[in-house]
Amino acid sequence: MSQAFDPFAGRGPRWFAIPSYRPFLEDLAAGILEWLGDAPPETLSDAVILLPNRRAARAFGAALARQAGDRPVLLPQVRPLGDLEEDEPPFSPGDLGLDLPPAITPLSRRFEMARMIGQDFSGLFDREMTLPYALELADALGGFIDSCQIEEIEDLGRVANLVQGDLALHWEKSARFLSASVEAWPKRLAELGLIDPAARRAKLLRLLAERWDAHPPSGPVIAAGSTGSAPAAAAVLGAVARAPMGCVVLPGLDHALSDDVWTSIGAGTDPEEQHPQSVLWRLLQSNNV
Repeated sequence: MSQAFDPFAGRGPRWFAIPSYRPFLEDLAAGILEWLGDAPPETLSDAVILLPNRRAARAFGAALARQAGDRPVLLPQVRPLGDLEEDEPPFSPGDLGLDLPPAITPLSRRFEMARMIGQDFSGLFDREMTLPYALELADALGGFIDSCQIEEIEDLGRVANLVQGDLALHWEKSARFLSASVEAWPKRLAELGLIDPAARRAKLLRLLAERWDAHPPSGPVIAAGSTGSAPAAAAVLGAVARAPMGCVVLPGLDHALSDDVWTSIGAGTDPEEQHPQSVLWRLLQSNNV
């Protein structure tokens, strides 16, 4: 069997990159087929490919078919890192989430939040708390909580400190609403025996990263296309890179940057002035690369 390229050769961690000017999924598919070499078609079916989302997962299947041409290959287990299902690899047999409460459904969450807002916080606002207004506030609150949970911010009560000095009255009221609601919502979820979907996904990814660090997967695992912008996803990427048959393929990492520029990227604090490579910088820094 001849293999021109083995991404799992040598000791980990293994980090690769495909330049931004290249067709990422086509190059990824070509590289995987090159690694496969003359191995039997079923060899690839043992591999797990983690891609950023379901759209990328579908597009990769098409890219692999194009690159394979008339060559018979069995598809690998392609999974979206941003929406992994517990009853499918790499979570199977699904025991990682046994100690976690089930996630509340999006529709139930929206209406439970609206009910809580209408009953407990209507006095914070000058306008009548109609159902449409309560649903509007629930959508805003849900988006705020989701963003905090994706970043794994534990102390949501810190929003109480958002208002400092003489700010407009409506901003003060908004901060008071946020401060009270982010304390009330977890209590309501606990009463229901449920958890927010974003929080559950983050916890599951953390558990997966811990499991793979303690007991690395025996088969090939490739995480590709993700920038690890969510801390839990970054932890999974690190575990994949360290696995005996694991590697990470980053999108658009600029190898031409000088050491001085690369070092200075992390110094930026203003999101509008951050370097285009700052997300990848944070990912690599969090994994000591």
